[in-house]
Amino acid sequence: MASCLILGVDSYLKVSPSLPLNECQLVAISTTEYNDMVTTPINQLTIDPEIYTLVSGYMLLSFLSGHVLGRILKGLGKG
Repeated sequence: MASCLILGVDSYLKVSPSLPLNECQLVAISTTEYNDMVTTPINQLTIDPEIYTLVSGYMLLSFLSGHVLGRILKGLGKG
């Protein structure tokens, strides 16, 4: 069970049973709670393949068109 901790005047951590967990500055959790939190991903990152392909394609297109345009402008500048 998670416990709310407060920093005392003497710089020691003390358990505060009266403070709710959402108002705590520090929270102590048990080893099993920590292991559950580490092994179970809360917010898994999922990437949509269609959006990834679309964005990658547009980035490649803009890179190549910018490169070609730069070469054209460089060639016109020397003339």
